Amino acid sequence: MIKRWLLLVAFMALIVPKTVWANSATAITVAAESIVKGPDITLGEIAAIKGPDNQRIKYLSRIKLGPAPAPGQRTLFTRELLGIRLQAAQADYDGIVWQVPPEFQVTTASQLLAGDRLQKAALAGLKKKLVIDASEDVEVTLLDPVGDRLAPTGTFSFDVQIPASIRYSTPMSFYLLVQHEGTLYQRIPLKCTVRRFAPIVVTVRPIKAHEVLTAEKLQLERRDVGRLTADYITDMEKVIGLEVKRTLMTGTVLTASLLNQPVQVKRNSPVTIVGRVAGIEITAAGVALQDGRNGQVIQVRNQSSQRVVAAKVISAGMVQVLTYQTN
Repeated sequence: MIKRWLLLVAFMALIVPKTVWANSATAITVAAESIVKGPDITLGEIAAIKGPDNQRIKYLSRIKLGPAPAPGQRTLFTRELLGIRLQAAQADYDGIVWQVPPEFQVTTASQLLAGDRLQKAALAGLKKKLVIDASEDVEVTLLDPVGDRLAPTGTFSFDVQIPASIRYSTPMSFYLLVQHEGTLYQRIPLKCTVRRFAPIVVTVRPIKAHEVLTAEKLQLERRDVGRLTADYITDMEKVIGLEVKRTLMTGTVLTASLLNQPVQVKRNSPVTIVGRVAGIEITAAGVALQDGRNGQVIQVRNQSSQRVVAAKVISAGMVQVLTYQTN
């Protein structure tokens, strides 16, 4: 410990202000105030270094004297503190004449990152992450204010990180990633709501159960679809002629689960039975034993043979047997 103290005293003697003679090999003059870029303070940023050896000047300029203060902040150095930092760097200081004031200030250069710029970057980044249909549009609202902040000089870029999947129409947390010169500088936690809107089919008047839909009973209306089930309807033409399963009130959002194909064949009604044998289409008269919609398989009786067969409804009053027997 005593030996280290003696070395520091000897080193301090070297940086006490002296007269700089014309034939001195290297001269270092520390400024009373200086500005550094960070993240570290280097000797070349706080002092003028002169001498005949350019390589040595570059070497001395790169000596690190500790971390720089935060952007826009300053720190006070004393001659003693500089001596400690220089000694810790373990560089070669032979033949150097120093000019060091008793105290000097070091300030980190800064620029203002406006809160408005950060908010716009957050909104733009979120919208890039959204995957929506061409018919949809989104509204993103930030729930946290983003204030101005001092940052290092240089170029900034932005991205967003969403910890989980996007949740619509409910508060959601995410991060704004602030990158300085390609390196992550800050990760700002934020909250927002994301709402999806699309023109969807809704009823314009009450509709009774089993009623068939027509164009005058429906309209397209812009709605928030973020909380709707995925089977909502956006094309009115696709539901015209379908039947509702239950009574619907005015303004009800139509979904596939609310709709049925209309009954094409009614129980005890005559039907035409169609079948194929060896590539030849055969038809026969029959009677439906069940109500049936397009695509449904129902029981029908062949009036000629009185045989009951399973047949698929293919249109109004017409069914197609799944297997056909000639006897």
